[in-house]
Amino acid sequence: MTWRGWVVFAALGIIWGLPYFFIKVAVQEVSPFALAFVRVLLAALILMPIAWRRGALRSLAQHKAPIVAFGLIEFAIPFSLISLGERWISSSVTGILIAMVPLSIALIQRFFGIREALGGWRIAGLVVGFVGVAALLKPLMGEGSLVGWYKELIATRVASLNECEYCISAHRYLAGQRGATPEQVASYDSFETGPFTEKEKAGFRYASLLHVSGHAIDEAAFAAASAHFNSDELIELTAVAAAFEFFPRFNSALHIPVTPLPQGA
Repeated sequence: MTWRGWVVFAALGIIWGLPYFFIKVAVQEVSPFALAFVRVLLAALILMPIAWRRGALRSLAQHKAPIVAFGLIEFAIPFSLISLGERWISSSVTGILIAMVPLSIALIQRFFGIREALGGWRIAGLVVGFVGVAALLKPLMGEGSLVGWYKELIATRVASLNECEYCISAHRYLAGQRGATPEQVASYDSFETGPFTEKEKAGFRYASLLHVSGHAIDEAAFAAASAHFNSDELIELTAVAAAFEFFPRFNSALHIPVTPLPQGA
């Protein structure tokens, strides 16, 4: 790649990432839905004259329903939810979760009939992207509303449900390093009878249901979790559980071997 290409690439990264920081600042004072509306409105004010000049609006009336559906699914709903989520989570975590989207699509494309070959360079790119996202995941797994060792065990539980030996080995070890007792580390799957508080057990139940489906968190399940976790804790718990639905699939699909643990671990 030329120096000009690198400059453009760096500029793209900055331009792409900055909005999440500004959204975090804006939602302290502005409604998330108003913010989403303004983002779409500004884009429309800029792009509509260009589309009109190119004659792209002539066939607009013939495709009203698909355009409205696309606008809702691709812009209105995601923009509103991103703004709403940033009332509780950091802009860096938001960027991490958004960065997972292309990696996830690359892994699930075959289930939707897409047979695009990955090839050596594309697989290498996916691995580099995965490593980058994993490095950025540090804020999510750090000490926050929930203690670090508990996040590691939630990650281990989700990894176990996904049968990812690499992830189980790594996060079970990290849980012990960060303060979980040997009995707790051994009980991530048998948490109902393990040495955990009722609150901690409720978190394991919540993560286990989320593994089944987002729809499995119905009103009763959400109420049960909310009885133990405040909003910040529940969002953090959901983010950890959801993130580790992605990582096990990535590791297992690429047959990444289990990392040897330190001697005596």
